[in-house]
Amino acid sequence: MSADHQMPRTGFRKKMACWVPVLTVFLMVNVVVGFVVIPIVYGFFGGNLRWKVDLATATHNAKQLHLALFEFDQDYGFFPGDQTAEMDEKFSECVGDYSNDYLKQLFVNGNVTLEENFYARGGSKGQYQPDGDVSTLDRTLQAGECGFAYVKNMNTSHDRSTPLLLAAMYGDGYKFNTDVYSRKAMTIRIDGSVKHYALDDNYEVVASEKNNLFGPNTDFNPDHLCYAKYPYAYKPSISKWIKRFLFTDAGLIILMLFISIPPAILAYRSSCQ
Repeated sequence: MSADHQMPRTGFRKKMACWVPVLTVFLMVNVVVGFVVIPIVYGFFGGNLRWKVDLATATHNAKQLHLALFEFDQDYGFFPGDQTAEMDEKFSECVGDYSNDYLKQLFVNGNVTLEENFYARGGSKGQYQPDGDVSTLDRTLQAGECGFAYVKNMNTSHDRSTPLLLAAMYGDGYKFNTDVYSRKAMTIRIDGSVKHYALDDNYEVVASEKNNLFGPNTDFNPDHLCYAKYPYAYKPSISKWIKRFLFTDAGLIILMLFISIPPAILAYRSSCQ
């Protein structure tokens, strides 16, 4: 009788002895994933520190450019645009399809002497830090050296909430590059105030704020919007989809299971077979 009672207990002990190492390995791997792997993944794909630095840099540079634009307006009554190119022959070559073309007027007029304040990450493909070479007009603000989109033909008499510089825009309508500033758009308005707008899944400013940026609440004219040279085509990177998957509870659970199950299987085979 007593022997019969001991049999199940012995089997239970054997099963426990088999599964304890497996569970131990499973828990240890998950602890490692939680404290080591996930922060690395977040750091690589999330870039929390990087986007904050990039946004702060773009904001600072936009403010510096606004000062130069304001000085230019005091001289000509307009910010750089088609009117000023017609008013003064020295700006005749500083027109075109891109923000780089019109913002060159600031160099010609002596309002700026350095290219570094035109940098805003994500506004132009093949982008790099400006090389500082402004020895000729052709070398000034070359493709990739300006990251801001620009609304031309404005002046300080227009609605002061109208956007003047924007980052980081695709070359497609009102779409912004969501991979740069953690789904935010950066703009500086005519009055010099900087606004950060949340972006929706269509890569545009959320509907509740869109009219405050491009709508009838401002003097914005879509025909006057100039992208940086050359803008990114609207083509979200694969990292965006990876981030969308990983930065969810289900994504994190699957990641942890994917990493922890193989070692647990090895522990099972070594202890239970």
